[in-house]
Amino acid sequence: MKNKIILLLFLIINLTLNGFSDKKSNQKKEENLFKDYKEKADLYLSRKYFKGTPIKGEMLLNSAKKAYDSTGIIIPIELVLSQAQWESGMGLKGRSPKTNPFNIGEYGYKTVFKFKTTQEGIDAYYYLLTTKYLKCRSVDELLKNFVNCNGNRYAYGKKYEDRVKKQYYFIKKWLNENYLTNNSTHGLTIQNMDN
Repeated sequence: MKNKIILLLFLIINLTLNGFSDKKSNQKKEENLFKDYKEKADLYLSRKYFKGTPIKGEMLLNSAKKAYDSTGIIIPIELVLSQAQWESGMGLKGRSPKTNPFNIGEYGYKTVFKFKTTQEGIDAYYYLLTTKYLKCRSVDELLKNFVNCNGNRYAYGKKYEDRVKKQYYFIKKWLNENYLTNNSTHGLTIQNMDN
């Protein structure tokens, strides 16, 4: 009986320590993932074509973390950058590019949403994509037909998906060629992130 109690205590302690170790390991994986996320964003945004962009890697990181904390979804940085590039030339052109680089609520005839800061506009984009698009669709599905869970399109252009998809794969390739440190997700399984 005494040996069974000792064995039971040993198992409980071992399971507790392993659970703590797993949690710490996952936390480190998240830290590495978000570090890569910001570094990749800053690297791509530093290209000469985007000189003067109001978008910063830190802003994208802040929004990505908020979205992940509330939904468990991480929008691939390649998708974020490709949409920002097509929607506003990285916040450099359009009706309100500095504060709304993803053209949230921008229509040909009116503007529905106005944001005070670039960060506020970026937050709105991350919230919209994680709660209305990636909640029910994969990135691959969006690149074929960029519609939300209710079937509404992100943009009305007939070639929007083709343009975003082409840019998405260009950015993915460019980052793979130019990002010098380990650019893997460090073993963290991410919902809706393609391989």
